[in-house]
Amino acid sequence: MSREIPLSVQIGEVEREIKVREGVYFNQVRAGRMKQGDADKRLAIMREVLVTLQGLRAASPPAAKHGGLVSSETQSGKPF
Repeated sequence: MSREIPLSVQIGEVEREIKVREGVYFNQVRAGRMKQGDADKRLAIMREVLVTLQGLRAASPPAAKHGGLVSSETQSGKPF
């Protein structure tokens, strides 16, 4: 069964994930378990994912931008 997850929810999750990774990678680099270049590359990739999703949102109809997709709602009315 496939569900559509609103772009606004996807964007929020990627933003959250970037913040988490920034902290994790900082600690990994400081502990010598990751090279700074690797951390920078991985964060750049996630930031580009965010830019891609934001671009899709900008090109989407208003209902999709704000999570107004009824097809993804459960009986409780929540998106998952």
